[in-house]
Amino acid sequence: MKPKYLLVVGSLLSVFHLMSQDHEPKYFRGKAEDSLEVMNKLSMARGVYNIQDYDSVISISETTLARSLEIDFARGVGESYFLKARALNRMGSRNKAIEMYRKALGYFESLNDHQRMAGAYNNWGLILKAMGKFREAIEAGENALENASGEPHSKLFFNILINMGNSFQNLAQFKKATSSYFESLNVLKNEIDTIYKERMQAEVYINLGIVYFEQKLYSKSKEIYHEARIILEKQQLKPQLATVYNNLGVTYTETEDFKTAENYLNLAQNLNLKLNDKVGVAICAHNFGKILFYQQKYIKALDKYEQAIQELIKLGASAYLPTSYLGLGKTYLGASMPEKAQLALLKGLQMALKSGQKVQELKLYEGLITFHKSVDELEMALMYYDLYSALSQELNDQQIGRYIGQQELKEHLDKRDLALASLQSETALLEFQITQRNILLILSISVIILISSLFTMVYRQHRLRSMNKNFALEQKLLRTQLNPHFIFNALGAIQHYMYNKTPHDAARYLSKFSKLMRSILESSRTSKTTLSTELETMKFYLDLQSLRFNKPFQYTIELDPKLDPELIQIPSLLIQPLLENAIEHGLRPKQGGHINIEIKQETDHIVIAVEDDGVGLEVSKRNRQYEKSKQSLGNTITVERLSLINRKSKKKILFKVESRSQIEEGLSGTRASLIIPIN
Repeated sequence: MKPKYLLVVGSLLSVFHLMSQDHEPKYFRGKAEDSLEVMNKLSMARGVYNIQDYDSVISISETTLARSLEIDFARGVGESYFLKARALNRMGSRNKAIEMYRKALGYFESLNDHQRMAGAYNNWGLILKAMGKFREAIEAGENALENASGEPHSKLFFNILINMGNSFQNLAQFKKATSSYFESLNVLKNEIDTIYKERMQAEVYINLGIVYFEQKLYSKSKEIYHEARIILEKQQLKPQLATVYNNLGVTYTETEDFKTAENYLNLAQNLNLKLNDKVGVAICAHNFGKILFYQQKYIKALDKYEQAIQELIKLGASAYLPTSYLGLGKTYLGASMPEKAQLALLKGLQMALKSGQKVQELKLYEGLITFHKSVDELEMALMYYDLYSALSQELNDQQIGRYIGQQELKEHLDKRDLALASLQSETALLEFQITQRNILLILSISVIILISSLFTMVYRQHRLRSMNKNFALEQKLLRTQLNPHFIFNALGAIQHYMYNKTPHDAARYLSKFSKLMRSILESSRTSKTTLSTELETMKFYLDLQSLRFNKPFQYTIELDPKLDPELIQIPSLLIQPLLENAIEHGLRPKQGGHINIEIKQETDHIVIAVEDDGVGLEVSKRNRQYEKSKQSLGNTITVERLSLINRKSKKKILFKVESRSQIEEGLSGTRASLIIPIN
């Protein structure tokens, strides 16, 4: 018997079966010949559907629908709606397809045909899943299972379990997803068609691989994907093979084996192009973007992600968009484009919340936490962390046990439940340990911050006191150098020269006085000066000081010929207090005398010694006790100033004062020495 005659006989038997039922089905009062014509056209439309000519399928189904309504042929109406829904779905008109399935269900229910109802609910659930409406898809799947329960080992029952597992998986309900997948494997045990059985096993392996991937069990995920790949390559099932290649590429990306990942993604891309699977092409673009992101090639990665998002929006494949927006946001953040990163992450979160994709919602919270930390918005980061923690806690009871190998698939249920319980215990223990570590870390950081703050405060106070002390010392030094008695006497002496009609001397001393004032004021603004400048200032100072005496004192400067005074740097105005001390407490009591300034080099330092032949240390000390109003500031200022200078330098300046009689018996006066390291 030829195939087309078999088709006719099958259609007749179907019609005769309907007519022989005890009660006349609702909406069926037509003739057998009319019904046979409808069934033949529907059979032809199914053949056209298989060659993907969906426009023709819709045209034929509309014709059979009109004819079935005309002759009140309920099955013809239901099958026409069913077939039209399948074609509309393939053409991307999902909402219209759902409406057609809803109408078909009404007619199948009137016929009490639970198998066709199960098929309609299953296909309806598939559309909802593709639209990202996973909870509604699960509800449709439960209706499908209820209607297919009469044949628990049928292929339809298997497909319903797989589709429900997919929806559970997208909601991060991994325990329920795994249960559905294992139950589907049980259905396959009684399957005698080896080719079909292996193909369906491969489909289950693909879905289990995704579950392991989401738990970051990448080695187990790769292992089970390769088992699926072997079956699919053997049977040359190209659509499923493209999916496996794509998933292997993603898994190898996560383990940073980018070369292998690119190879598998290229295989997937080539198959998708041959199959004209535009969604598959868009997903591959997304995954190539992920490789580029990991390689920190952010600009190229952005092109791939944006290409994927535009195509997915165009195709209405919203279920994949949260993942792509997550990748886009992370890439913008890596490329230092924070505003665009935030927009992409929020868009992805909005779509994940709308579709109920818990896993992607969790990942997008992670992305937003990272973003707000990077822009120092800690309050916002904390808010998203709270949302992340709440969702993470909600999902803890939905994790699955670890896959050990293919052998486990044959022994699954009891061992799986045991592994699940163990994993939950480990998770609880790990969370407790993490909480303890977080508390300890927070306490440690708080203590460190407190200690650092105290240290900073003490250091600032110490520095401020030091600066104040240094400022006060500089003021003392300046007041000493600009001693009002000294200035008065110097000006008086200049006036004396003018009155005695010696303008030349008056001009000469006035010039020295102005130069001394300018030199002292300039030196007070800098911490160091050259030895040459210092000596010139001291000459002016000594010349003018001698005017205070009835019998001017003499001074000499002995400079070591090995020294270049223009190159040697010393603290400014360091010698002046020593000269002031020698004049006030050494020479003034005896109204005259001699001061010798000796500067010589000794190994790695220079010695500046100020000697006077005045009354000496002991007499000077007694004089100060009798003249309490006179205070010797020279030595005190020098000691305090050197203390501040030495704190800032590794090489210290030494200062000592000694009686000349201790150096050589019979000498009078005092010797004050500065020992200054040479840099």
